[in-house]
Amino acid sequence: MAVIRPTWTKTCRVCDRVFQTQSNRRVTCSIACRMWARSHPGEPRPPSLPCPVCGGPVGKRATTTYCSARCRVAAGKRRYGHNGRPVTSEYRVFAECQHCGASLAGKRAGTKFSSVGCEIREYNKPGSYTQRASRRCEYCGDPLAVSERIDRRFCSVPCQAQANQVIRRARRRGLPVEWFDRFEIFERDQWTCHLCGETVNPALKGKHPMSPSLDHLIPFAVPGSPGHVRVNVALAHLRCNIIKRERVRPEDWALHRRLAAATDVPAAVSIVAAVRPLCWNRLHDLTDPANVRIDKKNGHRICVPCREAWKVRNRASGARYRMRKRAERLAAAV
Repeated sequence: MAVIRPTWTKTCRVCDRVFQTQSNRRVTCSIACRMWARSHPGEPRPPSLPCPVCGGPVGKRATTTYCSARCRVAAGKRRYGHNGRPVTSEYRVFAECQHCGASLAGKRAGTKFSSVGCEIREYNKPGSYTQRASRRCEYCGDPLAVSERIDRRFCSVPCQAQANQVIRRARRRGLPVEWFDRFEIFERDQWTCHLCGETVNPALKGKHPMSPSLDHLIPFAVPGSPGHVRVNVALAHLRCNIIKRERVRPEDWALHRRLAAATDVPAAVSIVAAVRPLCWNRLHDLTDPANVRIDKKNGHRICVPCREAWKVRNRASGARYRMRKRAERLAAAV
């Protein structure tokens, strides 16, 4: 025998909609109203807006924007092109093909050519873009295959990662960045290491100690560094570059100023003029000469009070460590 359950007619506490339920404890008409009542207690639920595409009712859910999947796809095509790129005002609209002059009516925003053939002929015409046969990897110098695309810059992913690593380090510190080919700097320096003065072998690559590398004359860690720019880099052996580390020699400042003067670029300020008014702990004034000491190894400015406090803490921690070890040895001997 079937059991007939009673039915109650109630009014939703959120949207004031009349509904029927078989549970006397239910106070909302739908799951959306129940979730709204949990997250917004005592607040009325806003009415659903019409579909922005067709104007029809959206439905019960407050988070739904479109009435159907067809309207959602149509809105996506309005906002984005067929290839998924946003169609905004920053994309220049061309009225005719940049190669043959044909009309581009009906093409999406940003289209430059009427066909793929026009694009290939435009990118490969002499005197306009780099020819495929003469290109090389910007990091290791290996020639790129003729079948590679015209905008290929590196021969492999490791070369691209090594080249972008330096740029990311400069951007983290907020320093200027220039895009240039490493071999442009190597040819400018005539394949001579500026640290030891010996000739660099172009055939050596990878992690060979005598392979060519870019040395930043004023490292990123030094205050007042000009960043990853042409006037701040020079050719050096990988071994010489590693030995130098983050030290700055007077010859490096002289070479940087000479390169900046040759290219009409303002040189970086000295280390003393680019210091911070306060120390890293923001406790002492670095403009007072009594609070500052210059490190002889790398030329960095050291806060003397913070350094002395660090020595005291380090000495005290060392004494506590020795006392604890001595107590452990005595307990083990007993």
